Amino acid sequence: MNIELKVNHATFNEVKFCVNALDLKSDKEYRTVIKIDKGVMTGTDNCRLHQWLECNYLDGYYKVFKNTKIMMILTEITGHEVDYPDLKPVFQEDKKHSLMFSNFIFETEGKENLRVLRHAIITRDMLDKNRALNFNYLDALDGVFDVYYYEKSSPIIFINKEKAIRAAIMPAAF
Repeated sequence: MNIELKVNHATFNEVKFCVNALDLKSDKEYRTVIKIDKGVMTGTDNCRLHQWLECNYLDGYYKVFKNTKIMMILTEITGHEVDYPDLKPVFQEDKKHSLMFSNFIFETEGKENLRVLRHAIITRDMLDKNRALNFNYLDALDGVFDVYYYEKSSPIIFINKEKAIRAAIMPAAF
């Protein structure tokens, strides 16, 4: 089965969000495919993890065949199981977490000053915790997110309840 989406499709942005987390050049297969399981679409490159929580496509693993600004084609992988890591611990609900920012706005359209400002705000907060973040990973975030952290060696969690998407980005400790 293929998933073919054009830019005006209702789910284009959510699928694109998950695809943006992949490392299509990796030699590890799971870093190059989208996983759909029980209504959750997942993409990861092992440094960041993006999920869409209200996916209505069929469960399975999908290879990115085409990915442009106006079109995406994902093709289902058949014939073998993808060795995909267990990612449930990343978003454990029972973990004690702290709210870093509430309703933090990420906009990607022509707002370079806002982009620099949000990076500066997050950097200032993270320096107190001896952590750093690859800010290129934030460029995939668009909308209003709550931002959480657990502990020094855990990912920073970004949740957009309105779009039913979330991301986990691993910081570097120093």
